[in-house]
Amino acid sequence: MAQEAPQPRPARSLANAEHDAPRAVAGVGAGVDIKPLNASVGGTPLTTPAPTLALPPATPSELSQAYASARRYAKQHTENFTVFSLLVHRSLRKHFAAVYAFCRAADDLADDNARTPLERERALVRLRRMRQLLHAALGLPLQEDPARDELARSLPPSDANLPGLDARLHTAVAHTIGTKGLSPSLFVALLDAFEHDQRVTRAGSWSDLLAYSQQSANPVGRIVLQLHGLCLDGDATPGSRKMLEESDAICTALQLTNFWQDVRRDLLERDRIYVPLADAGLTAEQLHSWVDRPNEPPVRRRMGDEVLGLAQRTWRLYEAGRGLPSRIPNRRLAWMVWLFAQGGEATLRAVEQGKGITLWQRPRITRKQRMLLTLRATLGWLTGSRP
Repeated sequence: MAQEAPQPRPARSLANAEHDAPRAVAGVGAGVDIKPLNASVGGTPLTTPAPTLALPPATPSELSQAYASARRYAKQHTENFTVFSLLVHRSLRKHFAAVYAFCRAADDLADDNARTPLERERALVRLRRMRQLLHAALGLPLQEDPARDELARSLPPSDANLPGLDARLHTAVAHTIGTKGLSPSLFVALLDAFEHDQRVTRAGSWSDLLAYSQQSANPVGRIVLQLHGLCLDGDATPGSRKMLEESDAICTALQLTNFWQDVRRDLLERDRIYVPLADAGLTAEQLHSWVDRPNEPPVRRRMGDEVLGLAQRTWRLYEAGRGLPSRIPNRRLAWMVWLFAQGGEATLRAVEQGKGITLWQRPRITRKQRMLLTLRATLGWLTGSRP
């Protein structure tokens, strides 16, 4: 395989942080500064507030069916949606379901057996079709990609059954974006990240990971804030800027935690490496050769030290975002964000307690830990307290 430019895959982020949260050599590039998100629509940077949207021509019955479809997919895909939706106000649940389903559907299109160049090209064509559907539903222009556009329009009829290529999902998402005033650029950024994931499979540096998180993880946190009327386009108040900084820090930390937890799974099942190879002075060939050498102390120590160093850097991001729950006026949302972050921190502690040898063992928090965190968040909200 030809050497590829360094980039990680899109994160699970807040979408599945409660289960699986969701490298560098110590002292190298230790900063945690995250630059502002710079998304684009159709290849044109969005530097102005989102335009007025023309919602798709859907009847009330069609909208109801679209949201019901999104909710079914979200619930059957993972229990995380059910867990977190308990802290979402009833009026927001259909919107939360649409956003969650969008993120998971794109992730499925990107990760579905995409190991070989041919499989990754197929994933790119499917993601292009998903982009076409999103832009059409929103009435937004789309920069042409003639080769893939034609392939995307001629996908087999069976592909229309894939959640990400189901027009009902995009009807629901477009309606949510329009009625809640969400930034379309955040959804476009997520698709950009999933497409980049098919083109690159190796991370090079810590700064690469932070930069990629701006597109793949941080938009999810921003969408959640916007769903609750916070940090909307045009809001440049100091409080809003601080919330965005803290949200981005948490989302990036959740993504990185997932990477350190899944070193083995990513390498063997997806042929992807998120340990920043250039920073670490390692190669993909080394990691592959180490997979079958779990009992060699020098190898275990070298890999463990690397992951533990990355974990320390990730803790700084969690610390940078710790003030967010107390800054959020909505108590439900404050506890939900607290739960996201605590699930990620518990997973990162499990990585450290396992001595960082995640090339051979995948750590995870226990069901009891998950239940206790969820119970604490729920009781906190019910009793009127704040995180």
